[in-house]
Formats: sequence, structure tokens, C-alpha cells
Amino acid sequence: MDTKHPGAVLYDEFLYPLGLPVRYAAKELEIAYTTLNDLVRCRKGISPQMALRLERFLGEPAEYWMTLHNQYFLEQAARRSDIQQALKTIVPLGEAT
Repeated sequence: MDTKHPGAVLYDEFLYPLGLPVRYAAKELEIAYTTLNDLVRCRKGISPQMALRLERFLGEPAEYWMTLHNQYFLEQAARRSDIQQALKTIVPLGEAT
């Protein structure tokens, strides 16, 4: 599964189709342009505070934004080889001897 970064969703499905420049959206969200730019360029995730701001501005519930964030970053973690290796050595509680 290739879950889209929440910043890409924000840009591709909201800002771009609505014709909203990142600079304008940042001003309306009362955040620094660089903060929003880093988000839409997939350099940062969505914090709970940002989710609440996006809910107010765009009307999508904060839970929607947090779910996108969690799904994306959980998938990224699961793909890491060090995590996959560690998971192989963990014995599930019910199977411990």
C-alpha cells in the first residue's frame, strides 16, 4: 500500500483545486509560510494543533487529518528494515515460554 503523505493530500485535494496559494493558506491558518510549505512538500507531518487549524479553515475534521498522518507514518515505519528485524525477535505475549 502506498499511502499519500498528508501534506500531499492537503495540497493535491484541497489547496490546488481551490486555487489557494500556500502563502495565502498559511496566512489564513495564522502560521509561518515555511511551516505550511514544509508540510505540503512532505517534509513535515501534521500535528494535532495543525489538524485543528485545518479543520477550522477547510472544514475537514481534525480526526481526518490525524488519521492521514498516522496511516502514512505507520506505513513508513513498517517499511523500515530495522523495525522489520526487531519485530522478528519479539515474542507475542501469548506465545512466551
